[in-house]
Amino acid sequence: MKSIFHVFFLFFLTNLSSQNISVKYTNIYDLSVPMTRESRIIINPLTLSVVYHEDFNSTKRIGKNGNEESNAAIASVKRSLDKYFVTDSDCKRFLYDDFALKNYKVEDNHPFTDWDISEESKLIAGFRTYKASSEFRGRKWIVWFTPDIPFPYGPWKFCGLPGLILEAHDAEKQWTYVAKEINLNSKDQIMIPDDKLFTKVSIKEFVTLKDEFHTNFLNSVDQDEREAVMVEKRNLRAGIETKFEWE
Repeated sequence: MKSIFHVFFLFFLTNLSSQNISVKYTNIYDLSVPMTRESRIIINPLTLSVVYHEDFNSTKRIGKNGNEESNAAIASVKRSLDKYFVTDSDCKRFLYDDFALKNYKVEDNHPFTDWDISEESKLIAGFRTYKASSEFRGRKWIVWFTPDIPFPYGPWKFCGLPGLILEAHDAEKQWTYVAKEINLNSKDQIMIPDDKLFTKVSIKEFVTLKDEFHTNFLNSVDQDEREAVMVEKRNLRAGIETKFEWE
């Protein structure tokens, strides 16, 4: 399968213009406050430069009737800085993010491994995709990738399959990514924040920083206040990653 992928990859490059590949996704977060958010991945097929960008200003709350509500309904999660993931062909990545009013460039080289690829397939946005699954940092993930776009990337931190990931969700379907628009000849340019504005840290340092911040917050409030803000000491990590490889 790998040799077939390499042949198709070379054919794809020779028939591609100098334009970039752009895929827009809708992110669906089925959490205590259900939300949607728009995101996009841009790939330069000649340099293999890849940027995935989450647009926080597009965040909308999903109402009880299943419809999206106005942005103002969930303004508390909006930030001045969006999330950017920069990944290379070896699945090494940097995350540009902010936390506690500071900007961080987070080095995170831990890859998705042991992908289990099945023969099950379906069409997404006109592309034939194949099902694959893997476990990563406390969650089992099911994704659909297309060899017709032979680049080993996807939204968020997904990487390592012989084709672009067009759909992904965890086993509980709390976190879902679905491609809604694919442009193989896009004029969209790869833009990333200025490194000078960021403090470079490892993923372990970044996670430790956030864990300590949340622990200190819990220790600073009494029991009644803790219950009022619905924070539980046993559940500091309610995000997309719940367990890390060094733990």
